[in-house]
Amino acid sequence: MTHSSGSLGPREPVIDALLEALVAGRSPGDAARELGEIGPPAARAVPALVARLGQDEIASNIIQALARLGVANETVVTPLRRMVAQPNGRRRAEAAISLGTLKARAAAPELI
Repeated sequence: MTHSSGSLGPREPVIDALLEALVAGRSPGDAARELGEIGPPAARAVPALVARLGQDEIASNIIQALARLGVANETVVTPLRRMVAQPNGRRRAEAAISLGTLKARAAAPELI
């Protein structure tokens, strides 16, 4: 799934296809990365992305996509805060960077 969303035409059908692939588990890491590339117009993918955040093999793609989507609500910020709070968490730094990108003030205690 290394398609550029711009070359596929209107965004909504592309977002629908990527969201379907993510939910179905068909190249979910690629789907997450592409959704992140689309940015804020793909914000409706947040619940599906957060639901897969615990899958270590695609967690980096999901964390980065969440930052690029620009949604800084509790649904996104809370699981990223938990990741940062884990002293030995594998994705701790990535989650911290995403929280900074999102300007998530609620995460200040974990980031400090």
